[in-house]
Amino acid sequence: MRPLVILCVLVVVGTTLRMVDFDQPWHNEAHTQGLKGFGGALYGNIGRNHVRYGYVATRGAMVNCGGQRTVAELANHRYVNHPPLVGILLSLSFHSFGVSETSARAVPIVASVLAMIVLFFAVRAAAGVVIALLATAFFATMPMAVYYGGFVEVQGSQVMLAVIAIAAIYFRWHETRRRAWLVGLFAAVVVGAFLDWPVYLLAVALWLHHLVAPGTHGRRRAIWLGLPMVAILCFAANVAYASLLSGGIGQLLLAFTLENQGASADAAGWGAWWDANRGYALGMYGAPVLALAGLALLGSAIASLSRRVVPGAALAFVFIATGLLYSTIFRKGAILHEYWSQHLSPGLAIAAAIAVWAAARAFGTGRGRIVAAAVGGVALAGWLGWESWQRYEPRIERESSYYVRAGAALRDASAPEEVVTIVGNLGEQPIYTFYADRTIHLVDARVAFESGDLPARIRGRWVAIPRSLTDHPIWHDELVFEPVRKHFEDLLGHVAEPTVAGPLLLYRVPAAPPTR
Repeated sequence: MRPLVILCVLVVVGTTLRMVDFDQPWHNEAHTQGLKGFGGALYGNIGRNHVRYGYVATRGAMVNCGGQRTVAELANHRYVNHPPLVGILLSLSFHSFGVSETSARAVPIVASVLAMIVLFFAVRAAAGVVIALLATAFFATMPMAVYYGGFVEVQGSQVMLAVIAIAAIYFRWHETRRRAWLVGLFAAVVVGAFLDWPVYLLAVALWLHHLVAPGTHGRRRAIWLGLPMVAILCFAANVAYASLLSGGIGQLLLAFTLENQGASADAAGWGAWWDANRGYALGMYGAPVLALAGLALLGSAIASLSRRVVPGAALAFVFIATGLLYSTIFRKGAILHEYWSQHLSPGLAIAAAIAVWAAARAFGTGRGRIVAAAVGGVALAGWLGWESWQRYEPRIERESSYYVRAGAALRDASAPEEVVTIVGNLGEQPIYTFYADRTIHLVDARVAFESGDLPARIRGRWVAIPRSLTDHPIWHDELVFEPVRKHFEDLLGHVAEPTVAGPLLLYRVPAAPPTR
């Protein structure tokens, strides 16, 4: 079978696995669903606001709000922790296909499919067609790449595509030293730099590779001076842009501190980092892939001592270095979010492919080792695909979704320009905003219950609380939920009569609610 035919089969398999939850509503029932629901709704809101207000009104920035806001009010809802390009890409999909979960997920899924294709050609150029097919097969079916392949998030598959494409272009330049590849490299870095921060760490990994392994052509100032300059200028432009929109770099510095060490110095210790990431790695990459990749990298390191080069190993090292840099620099984020290490995926896939091909060569030459590599590759990719399929949660019908029903009830009750206060979990705010298409002020239920100052936290004239434990998907403890719900009902009952609105109790409160 021809390699391109096999590649097409792998792309179809990988795409099918990534589209299991393509049409599912955003939801929040479990930790990873909360991540995917929060991120999908947040960036969905941002893309919708670009469509609604235009890029001039939003200033190209990510704006998280719903309903009808004045242009001046949009400044109060800007999210500048990340570069702006992902929100713009989502808005282009919304312009083309309408605002929905499927058109939002189309962006990362298309990027993930393209990443598979680019990875194949990059590895084929570096290590040959067999290793390229094996690496693509593992990347197409690996749980980390599959489960988060359609994840609508600023660090999602579009960044993965950029990372793979930049590395592929760099290694083509490294081999040929043609000016066209160099110009393409710098252009790709500029685009990637406005997608998200991992691209800067990839630039560091490529720069180090050029210094350590300059190749037969020697070192060139175009890389060891030019690449850092391009990355620094892009970083300065992103920081200046964020500072202009937010009145300083304080928000960026705060985000960096929290994602690095959390709210306190011991909130993200290295022991916690190791425990969390070991669990993520075993669950999302698989012990066989980790073992094979480890053997391949060890063999490559030993070979380098005698100045022998293992084809494809440098490409694997660059991806793995990028993933490790990101998850160690932002260790608090890496503890909380398993997908923060996802840039390890192509590197581990390549390294595992190198190991499988090395083992297959023990079966002789010609057809024998090709058959052995195919059997090993199909077996491992099949197991990875099954693990990926098992990772998905049971599907839910749209009409039974709590957030879809809550959003419809809030749209019916309130005007587009009104603000609605909802008592719940802070992570729900973007999901309520997406479905209600109103500006949502989320009050943390536990904090408000313990402090007893819910009236002082209310914004706007509407307050909503879930009607029952079964109506609210992330409250699992009835002993906790019922006292909290009863407390808020008693408190709000003094200022307004509740009405049943779908899964919510909705209160219309006076402009200045009294405190008790």
